Amino acid sequence: MISGKVKAPAPVIRRLSTYHHLLMGLRQRQIQRISSTALAEMVEYNPVQVRKDLQLTGLVGKPKTGFLIDEMEDAIRRFMGWEAEFGAVLFGVGNLGSALLRYPWREEHGLRFIAAFDSDPARCNILVNNIPVYHTDYFATFSAEHEIHIGVVAVPASTAQKVADILVKEGIKGIWNFSHAHLKTPAHATVENAIFTQSLAILTRRLVESQVTSPGKEHS
Repeated sequence: MISGKVKAPAPVIRRLSTYHHLLMGLRQRQIQRISSTALAEMVEYNPVQVRKDLQLTGLVGKPKTGFLIDEMEDAIRRFMGWEAEFGAVLFGVGNLGSALLRYPWREEHGLRFIAAFDSDPARCNILVNNIPVYHTDYFATFSAEHEIHIGVVAVPASTAQKVADILVKEGIKGIWNFSHAHLKTPAHATVENAIFTQSLAILTRRLVESQVTSPGKEHS
């Protein structure tokens, strides 16, 4: 089993996140148990790989009855650190940023937005989902008074690096990047890029490969 202080490989983390996503759906359908083989079939992974991934979280299934869904979710949540609470701030309260503030991250993933920041005065001094929005200039003062683990960047690419530099300067070690910019940060800061279009790219490419066309439309 990987201890909390050992760096887990990114592919393992991504696969476990996928399992957790599916387990949430199974729980909502009131399914109580599943085997690693059945889970592997759902995600089209090798069953041996799925079992190894689950073992890293401390899970040991029973050959005939499999795993309890609740126990699997709890084990993955502990492994990911989602049982803890990570204080987060968001930069950029546009359409995307506002949507991120309204999503219930805290319930399932332990991420709690404590404030948001924007450079546009028209978007400041308001509440979005009961989260206060301040002007960017106030961040240094705010960060000195609050414990912040994660900075979420949802600003245009032209200002994303400036925001990342501000976060790093104030000691924020985790940056979740929703911008279209490649952020450069010191080694002690971790940047994770949220690229929504990756799954869409796979979908549209597969449609192109299979030469699927929309109903009523033909290629010229």
